[in-house]
Order: sequence, then C-alpha cells, then structure tokens
Amino acid sequence: MKAHPDCLVCISRQALNTLRVIFPEDTERQSDELKKVYKYLSGVSKDDTTPRIATSVQMLISEETGIDNPYNRIKKNNYKLTLGFEKYLSTYVSAADDKLKESVRTAIFGNIIDLAANPDVEIEKEINRMSANNTSLIDYPKFKEDVNKAEEILYIADNIEEVVFDKILIDQLGKERVTVAVRDSAFMNDVTFSDAQEIELDKYCKVIPIGSGIAGVDLNNAAPEFLEIFNRAPVVIAKGQGNFETLYTSQRPIYFLFRVKCDYVANVINLPLGHGALLYSNNNGE
Repeated sequence: MKAHPDCLVCISRQALNTLRVIFPEDTERQSDELKKVYKYLSGVSKDDTTPRIATSVQMLISEETGIDNPYNRIKKNNYKLTLGFEKYLSTYVSAADDKLKESVRTAIFGNIIDLAANPDVEIEKEINRMSANNTSLIDYPKFKEDVNKAEEILYIADNIEEVVFDKILIDQLGKERVTVAVRDSAFMNDVTFSDAQEIELDKYCKVIPIGSGIAGVDLNNAAPEFLEIFNRAPVVIAKGQGNFETLYTSQRPIYFLFRVKCDYVANVINLPLGHGALLYSNNNGE
C-alpha cells in the first residue's frame, strides 16, 4: 500500500515520540531533530510504503543522535510484564468451546501493544479488557479449514510483547508445523532475530529472519530462506498493520491478524478504528 498523506503525519508523531524517549527533558533538541525529519519527509516518493518511510525516519534519528535502539529497554521490560500473563492467557483460551477461534482473537488482541501507534499503552489494563467483542472474525471458517489441513504454516511476527499472545495461537496451530519469521533489525518494539534467541523463541519453534530491514516485509529484498517458505507454505499468517501494509497486494493468499490503528487503513478494509481483524486476502485470482 502506498503512503497516504495521513501516514506522513503519523510518521512525524512516531518520530516525536522517539525523540521524547531519547531526550525526555530537552524540548529544544527534540525540535531540532524533528525539523530534520520534516526535511526528509518533504522528499519521499509518493509511491513508497508507510513502513519503509517510517523505518527510514527511525534510522535517520539513530544516525543523528547516535542512539541505535532507544526502545530496547522499554520493549524488554514490556515483554517481561506481558510474560507474567502467559498462564492467564493459556487458561483463558483453554476454557473456550472453540480454542482455535479464541486463540486467534487473543493473538489479534495482543496487537494493541504497539509503541509506534500507542506509546502509552497500559498492558495490564488492556488485558483486563480482553473479552470485549470488537474483533471481526468473518474469515475464521476458511481460516480454520485451511490451517487444519496445512502441513506447513508461516507466521510473520510483529512486536516482541505480542510473542506471548502469538504462542497461544501457535500452540493451537501446532508448533511443529509453524515457522516464525522475525525482523533482522529493530524498529521500535518489533521482535528481531536476536530477540527471538534471547527469549528462546527459537527453542520453542523454528524461527527465521525475514531479511528485509523495514517495519514490514519487503519481498524484493527478503532473504532466500524466507521467500522459499513464503511461496511454499499452504498458509501464511501475517501479524500487525505494518505487515498488512506491505503484503496486502502480494500475489498469494495471506491471513492478516491486526488491530486497525489509523483512519486510512480503516477505510481500506471498512472496519472501525481500533477494531481487530482476521482478514483473508487473495490477489492471485483463485
């Protein structure tokens, strides 16, 4: 999906949030660095995608400030906090009549933990509201049919905190047939390959790096191993709005799991802002 003018406003807001993390008391430095972001945004291509532009802006901030990953401490702390709810989430899903369906809903709910769209998220407060029925599962019957017969499933991950929620779904899918794809380098609180090793996700199931360095998936620059599984797997599940924005027009069937975080995407998929979605996309004409 090409970046909409609204996306540039959102990217600027993300940049300011990042600068506030780096320089919490220095508003003058925040303003100086933000001006450089505005200058960069004035020259971006109208054909570029939002995740690619957002990643470039975060890289620019890192280069200008000398701070490689300002969210590293925050995302690790958030992961530990979320990990404390793992048993609760497992029990919650185990009590459901349709455990696969509830695990899908739980995985989608986890997408609310997004430091780019919602830097002030209160994880415990949100988990206590998890049963709220604001998720569209219209495509669930086909999803259930497809995953039940699939011998291999590719699961493209998003944020490190969401891994706790993702594992609930992966358990239902069968971790022995799931390959999880993660980012090579950090974008805010995205889970990276080194993160996956640190939290031992790679001991839980097979984990591979995507190969492209953006907050989404760039199929033109992805790793050969990722592309092989992406093209081969009967079922591909992509988590998060960034993956949706970069893969929505892909010429293969994909199931997207995410919460709608901007008006532009809300209009594209005709769902309310803040709503969760299991969305099946098939652009190959079948």
